Amino acid sequence: MHWNATLYREKHGFVPEYGKELLQYVNRDPDQSILDVGCGTGVLTNLLAVHGARVVGLDASEDMIAVAKESYPNITFVEGDATHLPFQEEFDTVFSNAVFHWIQHQAELLDGICRALRPGGRLVCELGAQGNTQNIREAFWKASSRAGVQIENRFFFPSKDQYEDLLVENGFVPERVVAFDRPTPLAEREMGLRNWMTQFLPVSEIPQEKREEVFQEVEEELKPRLWKEGRWIADYRRLRVVARKA
Repeated sequence: MHWNATLYREKHGFVPEYGKELLQYVNRDPDQSILDVGCGTGVLTNLLAVHGARVVGLDASEDMIAVAKESYPNITFVEGDATHLPFQEEFDTVFSNAVFHWIQHQAELLDGICRALRPGGRLVCELGAQGNTQNIREAFWKASSRAGVQIENRFFFPSKDQYEDLLVENGFVPERVVAFDRPTPLAEREMGLRNWMTQFLPVSEIPQEKREEVFQEVEEELKPRLWKEGRWIADYRRLRVVARKA
């Protein structure tokens, strides 16, 4: 999937904003080494480094890395695949916000993170939980199908129990795994849902001449449920994880 770094930064700032809550679980002292997996435009990477820790930001998107390097030139950012991490016992913490649900190969991801951590190191992450944005996704799939386009589900939204099992199977001791609802207001009022779909769903696979039809159908179906007080509220559900390398 191609990421529009400008759209992400201008319209979806809630992603790193909510991610700031995760920082409370990270030791950011100067003697610490931290890897930010899926760093995006580097907003949280910069906050991880603010107290003097050595921080490396990694993202698969060339556009995101370019913006991050421009915004925070004193931090190391590298383009790379989270399922093929090249590090060996190099970090005290691996941090990630709103990234893991884009990755289908969870065993490869967690195995690489385990190898990248020093003995006793911690994984601190948040991802979409089972049921995350389910109303939006189902409405989009149905509207796309009626427009003649079949789109596959590309997300991994696990339950709490499912992810705890994955952690144990790949070398971790779960310390905190919590699933919770987070209704999320979208920017730009009437355009909020369209902006969200354009950023996070494969809208580009729908022919240009049919996109307006799909957008209108999704909005019509979801307005009774997700339009509140003059804005769209996305039905987010999150999974927050803190785990120690066994």
